[in-house]
Order: sequence, then C-alpha cells, then structure tokens
Amino acid sequence: IIEEVRVVTGDFEKRKALIFDISFTTRIDGGWPNAMAGFWYNPILGRGYSTVTSAVDSSYVRALGEVGIVGFISFFSIFVIYLVKAFGYIKSSTDRLGRMLVVGITRGVIGLLVNALLIDIFEASKVAYLLWILLGVAVWIIAKNKDVVEAIRCLMKDIKGAYSCVFCTRRELFMFRDPLSIRPMI
Repeated sequence: IIEEVRVVTGDFEKRKALIFDISFTTRIDGGWPNAMAGFWYNPILGRGYSTVTSAVDSSYVRALGEVGIVGFISFFSIFVIYLVKAFGYIKSSTDRLGRMLVVGITRGVIGLLVNALLIDIFEASKVAYLLWILLGVAVWIIAKNKDVVEAIRCLMKDIKGAYSCVFCTRRELFMFRDPLSIRPMI
C-alpha cells in the first residue's frame, strides 16, 4: 500500500473579498463575472445555454449571460404579464377560492423573483417544477375564469410528461398527477 500525501503551497487567502462569505464571494468574483463575459460577448443573444459556470447563483445574471437581452426580456416578461393579469383578477374576481389561490401563487412568484437574485431558482431547482405547474393552474383560472377544479382539469389535458402536485386551502386539499400515474403523489 502506497500512502501518499500531496501538498500544494501558495497564498490562498482572499484579501480583496467584498464580504468574507465564501458563497457570496464565489458569486461576485467567479460566477457573475463569467456570466457577464458571456453577455458582453453577445449582448443581444448571449453565449448560449450551459455556457456559464454552475456557480452563478442568480437567475438574472445567468439569463443575461446565456440568452442575452432578448432571452432575458422574453423569459421575465412571462412574470410581468402574469403579475399584471393576476392583480387584475384579484381585484375583480368574485370566486373566493380562485382568488385565494391566485393570491397565494402570486405571493410565491414575488418571493421567488426576489430569491432569484441569489439563486438559480427558475432553472436548476426542484422548486421550478412546482412553480410552473401552479403558475399554469393560476393562468387557467385567470384566463378562462374557471373554478379551481375545472382549471386543473383543463391544465391536465395540456401538460405532457410526468408530474404530481398537492396544495391546500384552509378547507380543501387538491391533488392531481399525470394521467399515466408516473409521478407518485407522495
């Protein structure tokens, strides 16, 4: 048995860190400059998906680096349009359950938009799966002015692939999954 120890010497102390937190420093000094280099390489279209490092940890900076200003505006306009429609629905709807659900999803979206400053929440997170399914339910309720159960049924006809979702209000528990039952409910 050969036991070998290798030692690399050097000055590894980070002296110019903005904040002495390894996670934040990695973003500021490594991931974000790399992503912005992709943006400046081609500001209109970016450098392409998966061309920035995994240490970007910001959906906004990652989007700018990978898909440029066109992709950034296209992607985040989904949320702007949703928020405008959701606030209009919340103000005018008489369906109490639908309004409560849209309020809850909208608050979640706003929280995730803030969280996206420091996390790749929309691309690389398990949260993203649930976000897009619930956003789909909310859009169906808003666009079709349907009750929650009918909106879920309509959405299930359009979704392709495996999924399962559970959410509740004070008095009701909603559960649904793909018609082939590929994703379990638990």
